[in-house]
Amino acid sequence: MTHHPRRRRYALLAGALITLLLMGLDLADPDSTVPSTLRSAGAAVTGPLLTAVADTFPEPPDHGADLAATGARLALTESEVRRLTGIVDLNTSATLAAATDSAPHAAHRVVTARVVGLGTPTATGPQRLTIDIGARDGISEDQTVLNHEGLVGRTVLVGATTADVLVLGAQDLIVGARTDSGLLGTVGAPTPADGARDPGQLTFSAIAIAHLEPGDVLTTVGSPDNSPFVAGIPVGTVVSVDPGTGRVGPAAAVRPAADIARLDVVGVVVPAPAEPVSAEADR
Repeated sequence: MTHHPRRRRYALLAGALITLLLMGLDLADPDSTVPSTLRSAGAAVTGPLLTAVADTFPEPPDHGADLAATGARLALTESEVRRLTGIVDLNTSATLAAATDSAPHAAHRVVTARVVGLGTPTATGPQRLTIDIGARDGISEDQTVLNHEGLVGRTVLVGATTADVLVLGAQDLIVGARTDSGLLGTVGAPTPADGARDPGQLTFSAIAIAHLEPGDVLTTVGSPDNSPFVAGIPVGTVVSVDPGTGRVGPAAAVRPAADIARLDVVGVVVPAPAEPVSAEADR
């Protein structure tokens, strides 16, 4: 076994010498070619030797497959980072605090989810989206959906493991809202009677004559039994006030608090599990 490498080196050297000899004969007298039998004999000797030597080199690594695998791992890592960042943002946001503290007599918790589908976009954004939690996670219809920025919408169709959400800005969704000063009204998709609106903007229609100005922040009024909306969730910010149009109260263009088109992690507000009654309390 120890002599094989030495014999291989000798064979390679002999093959190289034969090749050089044939080349030298050709170069010495170009007009008089080397007999074909000699060239054939040289090829018969050197060909197998060179092939055997070439076979000793390892196959080149499949860098393409390695790069593809690395890219897939990076994509998964980036997705997980976005998910964890979204959860942290939501759990540390004032929006979540408002959702869980909105009703003194009705405790709530927030179940996190990821957006897995967006509906057809319109001038105010997609009308619906789909999240990756459903009835098995305690989700039911007419529950508040939010992210760390503010209100997203309400659940409308719930399956076992997914749920559809009617989002703020959809034609069928009207949300009761109030300004910091207490002015009440509704927020919804713009109508032909409204003033000019930029893409994505909504309309706040006040129900009383009062002062309204750009920069006013709107939050949810809340619904009976907190369904579909809990109170105190940011809805949007007034960006401009429409000229008087004969309405009961002023109307304004509103920039939504949550960017629906860029949603990733959201939360659904659900009733907290009832605490078990202790035996002492029954006595």
